[in-house]
Amino acid sequence: GEGFDVVTCRAVAPMRKLAGFTMPLLRSGGRLVALKGRTAQDEIDKGMKMILRAKGRDPRVVDAPVAPGLESTHVVLVDKK
Repeated sequence: GEGFDVVTCRAVAPMRKLAGFTMPLLRSGGRLVALKGRTAQDEIDKGMKMILRAKGRDPRVVDAPVAPGLESTHVVLVDKK
């Protein structure tokens, strides 16, 4: 289908807005990879209605280790229906 396999972004907007910006760029089965801070899960919770409306599914937070002694980065993954 039309669209990208992956869209990645950092420090753009809260998830409730980011879903509307990014999900239309993805093909069905594509994935959003958004680098976020400690509030990542809270952003998903607050933005769930918009994520679903934008055809996102299974939004989740994963920890991405950076380097020894540094705090890991929180990454939000959202698949597109």
